[in-house]
Amino acid sequence: MKKHAMLLFIMMAVWIRCTTSTIEKKEADSGTTVELKKDHRLNVVLNANPTTGYQWEIVNVDTTILLHLKTEYQPDETPPGILGTGGKSIFHFQGGNTGKTTLEIIYHRDFEENIPPIRTFELTVIVQS
Repeated sequence: MKKHAMLLFIMMAVWIRCTTSTIEKKEADSGTTVELKKDHRLNVVLNANPTTGYQWEIVNVDTTILLHLKTEYQPDETPPGILGTGGKSIFHFQGGNTGKTTLEIIYHRDFEENIPPIRTFELTVIVQS
């Protein structure tokens, strides 16, 4: 009986892994289009260095089509004692309602007024059922 339960558990884990897919886009993919199935994941990975005061911020997206799940920062691996190095800002999204939206993320210092961002990431996202 334990063998059957373990086999069932493994089969379900494989099925879940196969039914959810994640697409990853990087800064070089800016200006392109991605097609995403409803409930599938999209990760946008952008180089960042918060020690400079700059940060990535989502400024445009239809949140009924592309759901923002979370943002995390992952520092680059550096030798001990080295400060001020960069890393990656990772934006996690999930396909919502079917449709098309433009995702725009800017790299700026939010405390500086009337200064344009130094980098912009833009992606057209088409969510299909």
